[in-house]
Amino acid sequence: MRCPYSCCLALILLAAGLLPTAAAAQAPDAAAAWTAVNQPAFDPQKVAAVSNVKLQRDLAEITLASGSLGLAQPINGKVLFAAFRGKGAFRLAPALATERQQLRFFTGKEALEIEFAEALFFFSDSTVDELSTQTQFVTGDAASLEKSFADRRKKLAEFGLGWEARLLHAALSENPAPFAFFHAELKTEKYGWLSFDFDQGEIEELQLARWSNNFRSLNYWCRFPAGGRTPMEAFREPNARDAYALRGYKLYTAVDEKPRLTGWAEVRLTSRLAGQRVLLFSLSPNLQVSSVKDSSGAALAYFQPADPKDRIYYGDYVAVVLPQPTTAGQDLTLRFDYSGERVVTKEGSGVFFARSFGWYPSYGMGKVTLHNPEFSQRYDFDITLEVPKKYDAVATGAKVDEREEGKSKITRWTSANVPLAVAGFAFGSYYIHEKKLDSGATVQVFVNRNPDQYLQSIRNEASQAQDIGGGGSPTGPAATGAGGLGGPDPRLAILETLNPARFGPVMLTEVANSLQVFEQYFGPYPYSKLAVSNIPWGYGQGWPGLLYVSSVTFLDSTQRFTLFGRVSSEDQTRMTDFFRAHETSHQWWGHVVGWKSYRDQWLSEGFAEFSGILYTQFRSGPPEAVALLRRNRDDLINKDREGAVIDEIGPIYLGQRLSSEKHPGTYGVTVYGKGGWVLHMLRTMMMDFNSKEPEARFQAMMKEFTRTYYNQAASTDDFKRIAEKYMTPAMNVDGSGKLDWFFNQWVYGTGIPRYTVKYSITPQGSGVRLQGIIRQSGVPENFVMPVPIYAYAGPRAQRLGWVTVRGAETPFDIELPMKIDKIGIDEWADVLCTVDYQR
Repeated sequence: MRCPYSCCLALILLAAGLLPTAAAAQAPDAAAAWTAVNQPAFDPQKVAAVSNVKLQRDLAEITLASGSLGLAQPINGKVLFAAFRGKGAFRLAPALATERQQLRFFTGKEALEIEFAEALFFFSDSTVDELSTQTQFVTGDAASLEKSFADRRKKLAEFGLGWEARLLHAALSENPAPFAFFHAELKTEKYGWLSFDFDQGEIEELQLARWSNNFRSLNYWCRFPAGGRTPMEAFREPNARDAYALRGYKLYTAVDEKPRLTGWAEVRLTSRLAGQRVLLFSLSPNLQVSSVKDSSGAALAYFQPADPKDRIYYGDYVAVVLPQPTTAGQDLTLRFDYSGERVVTKEGSGVFFARSFGWYPSYGMGKVTLHNPEFSQRYDFDITLEVPKKYDAVATGAKVDEREEGKSKITRWTSANVPLAVAGFAFGSYYIHEKKLDSGATVQVFVNRNPDQYLQSIRNEASQAQDIGGGGSPTGPAATGAGGLGGPDPRLAILETLNPARFGPVMLTEVANSLQVFEQYFGPYPYSKLAVSNIPWGYGQGWPGLLYVSSVTFLDSTQRFTLFGRVSSEDQTRMTDFFRAHETSHQWWGHVVGWKSYRDQWLSEGFAEFSGILYTQFRSGPPEAVALLRRNRDDLINKDREGAVIDEIGPIYLGQRLSSEKHPGTYGVTVYGKGGWVLHMLRTMMMDFNSKEPEARFQAMMKEFTRTYYNQAASTDDFKRIAEKYMTPAMNVDGSGKLDWFFNQWVYGTGIPRYTVKYSITPQGSGVRLQGIIRQSGVPENFVMPVPIYAYAGPRAQRLGWVTVRGAETPFDIELPMKIDKIGIDEWADVLCTVDYQR
């Protein structure tokens, strides 16, 4: 999956431009429309002095109080642009509590009312008609409005934030209504430029965002469905508004030593709508398309951004123009030919990194969006890889052929038996280790024979420090491991062996063991193989049947200690056992079970976080697992650099929207860390220590979830319904037989309780009487949670049962048949909370 749990990269973007191709010349109307979309001309006869003109879009209202308004020249008979300069006002009052909370978080108020002095409008809806009925257009100064428009459009184009592909779609479509949109760029004094969207092509039609130049990112102030619908209702059918349904791929990908990727893709699809002449796809602009053809071999017009070279770019669209509009249910096969040098990079001798996304055409929306329908469906892949003969290659799917031709090695991989959401590949100079599991699946480790440049740079740094300072301290990641002054750097001898290949057999065993644990909890491993390949840097990605894991995890503990200094046991675990298991579990969370929306992505990332901790418990013992949980808790309750408590920024259900310019790390801490806690708390509440199989209930729940949504997308509500089937009496806190209380608090809401436990132990016959109060703070007054009570008789703790804590204070009075020394309520991190005790 696209790696939200990977390292963050700065986004430095390049302006989009017309791709000069012979194919475009075959559709002169499309070429002319594309030029006009990128360089709109304003009409000197369509300028108006406005007074109190209003545009209403659901709960948002734009008022043009006074000033000058101009319309652009029609494109293919349709006006798509307008510009305003003067005095205007924007108002938005979300109805959803979470969206009000987010607006308050960014602006200090739950409803935004703000003035603007300039506005740009891109639209394919009824905007022109609405403006024409409220004002009179005459001859006027269109040139100054056109310049204002062009200045802002240039800045948007730098970052790939323009709507060029969607505007082309609107200009050429015979049926634009399903994708009608309204986009406003509003220049305010307080916040600079704000962007407002009302887009019928999105499941959540309304969005208010602000672009951060410093962080090269969009801050989502609010985003929600129109018509009073909740996100849960809107995303029940995540593909309902897709223009087409992808059916499958046939890919040929050749990579040479440069490395340059040259390939083609045959994409099978079915149109869902009639009247669509432009189909939008997503493809990295580092791969420049040389032709697009239909099933008869006829060349089609197409447009994509210019190659951004070494800069990351948001505009990853390819707009393909059909000679005739689509009919509903029409089957199409398109062939794309493309090549480029930056989708695969060389990271050492025989070490290559193949980018996971963008190397083949996928579903596209023609604009920057949080909604990616890719993981909500599954497709057949038939992949042929051609690499230099001296290298080995591996891809998602099952290998069905391998041969050598001249200087090339060619392999073929198919997913005919198990359709996949995404596909990936890796190649290089590898040692290959392999192990067959009892289940029949094969685990393979493709480990580079030579260290990558990331590891080599660390070694070089240590060597330079030795040459310069005779044992001086370097300043990079290995700084804390430098040797003492006056002698040789002790790292050098160890760093001579910085080769991931040494750890290949251990990696094979660890991954195989994690699969066996997860099969016990989540159900059978779904693919015929799991291949593991090391990649540079400190992150990883899990693809169906293929893992990319950091080369750091291939180092032994001595090497990691030497490189990174006195790394704690907990951090060592996170780099190794936890990290590998986290990535491995994505075979279930993300691939066996996908997610319906960005709001449900915690079902992948939070579940993988839990899975890594679960494996740590088996691999290193419960204390190590508890340490990981409590570290995630501490990350949630701590303040970030802006002074905000992470948990208070927003609930899990906001997904990637949680990270912003001021709080860039919130998504990972909340969706991963708190998401893992949610699953862990369900596990602890379902655990029965009086049974021979204390986790039978939890395991049955997880297996039913994977079975029910096998190779499908699930929502948070879908998971809740499965969990409710396995509730214990203690979980039925409101007598409804539902878990609304739990999900409303922990997934849809914020708040981490602080419990103060005051108790006394009074001897009573052969036992004791335990009396006390649990005070709850830091959460809303109606917050409720079953809290376990443990009793200590000596060093061992025994769980006595549950106290349902409600409101500010909850008393308890328990008679026990045995003597005890003390009690505890958070002995094994059963509840996400903090605790104080008073005797």
